[in-house]
Amino acid sequence: MTQELTLNAIKTVGFIGTGNMGSPMVRQLQAAGYSLLIYDADREKCAALATEPNIDVADDPGQIGSQADVVITMLPTSKIVGDVILGVN
Repeated sequence: MTQELTLNAIKTVGFIGTGNMGSPMVRQLQAAGYSLLIYDADREKCAALATEPNIDVADDPGQIGSQADVVITMLPTSKIVGDVILGVN
């Protein structure tokens, strides 16, 4: 049995990587009405976004994976993406 995920079914978007490209994307998703759970290794970048409504900061990427309906990564290299997905420190 396949479960179809539609845009209307997405309540929480997980977003990993809130730097130069990620921050504007987070703001666009928030403006579109989505609740966001965000994470960045640079905690200050998350703190700046967390002052906005419906944006919460995750303690780690695993929290995003377990609590978000979809996860978006905006990271600088494929190695970093792999490390985040596999939980490599």
